[in-house]
Amino acid sequence: MADVGITLEQAQAQLAAWLKASEQVAAGKSYQLANGFQCTRENAKYTQQQIAYWQRMVMRLTPTAQGGRKMFSRFFPIDT
Repeated sequence: MADVGITLEQAQAQLAAWLKASEQVAAGKSYQLANGFQCTRENAKYTQQQIAYWQRMVMRLTPTAQGGRKMFSRFFPIDT
């Protein structure tokens, strides 16, 4: 993933922005993000994909004590 250097705070801000855009589109309005992207009903699917992406990023960057995912797995060798 291209998440190198993304902080939890940045991911949360992106998620909040896309959620706000989704709310506006659901109300029949268009919404322009800070990066210039115009959210409309025509590209609502893309908006939902971005929400899902940033939700995953927030979960990935959230420490496990706060409900996030572990970033490693344990492997146990098996004698054969």
